[in-house]
Formats: sequence, C-alpha cells, structure tokens
Amino acid sequence: MPIDYSEYPADWHEISLRIRERAGNKCERCGLVNGWIIVRYSRKFRRICSTEHDWIHDKMNQGYSYVGAIKALGFTRVVLTVAHLNHIKHDVRDENLQALCQACHLKLDIKHHVFNRRYGRKARENNLSLAI
Repeated sequence: MPIDYSEYPADWHEISLRIRERAGNKCERCGLVNGWIIVRYSRKFRRICSTEHDWIHDKMNQGYSYVGAIKALGFTRVVLTVAHLNHIKHDVRDENLQALCQACHLKLDIKHHVFNRRYGRKARENNLSLAI
C-alpha cells in the first residue's frame, strides 16, 4: 500500500535514510539486503542466480519493464522500509525506528492490518484505535 506522507513528519525522507544507513542497508530482523532480487519459499528465501538474471533480461527483451519482468517470473525485489515499533508515526526517536524488509514490516504490523480490515472506515470515523 502506498505511503501517505501527510501522516509523517516533514523530514521523514531524511529520517528514513538515516535509519536505513544505520542498519547497513539491511533488514534488522532477517538480514536481507535492500535491492536484492530473491525467491521466497514460505519463511525462507534465496538470492536469484545468474541464469535467473538472464530470464529477467529475456522478459525485458519481450517488452516487460524491469519490475514487470521480476513479478512475471515470481521473484521479489527487497525494499527496505522503516517501521515504527510502537506504531506512532510521529514518534521518530531512533530507538522506536527499525529498518525492515517488506515481509518483516508486515509481520510487525499484522495486528493493525487485521484490525483495519475488520473495522476499516468505521474505526477511522469513530477514532477507534488498537491498543497493544
């Protein structure tokens, strides 16, 4: 889901970059490196090999974009995100922020996603919040 930057501090891009650099451009939970192309197997993953890189280029020669070729082949590009451990978007203390890959960020936020799916618009309209 796209990020709504209006909910974050004005200097969020600089904060996010600082946290990702602090983490060495790796997920602080599983160690995946930002930008890697991987194949996921349930809870495991592996980097793609040179032959699979060739498959991506073959797809691009068929008219796919780079991202489209990756998706068409079932691969995933790791994108490092910055997560708020206490789920408060304006709390940008370093100890509350962690650089996470998409999968680890989703695992951290799963209770919030379930709550929003269950109560959705009504929760936002009535200012309900999920207490953790």
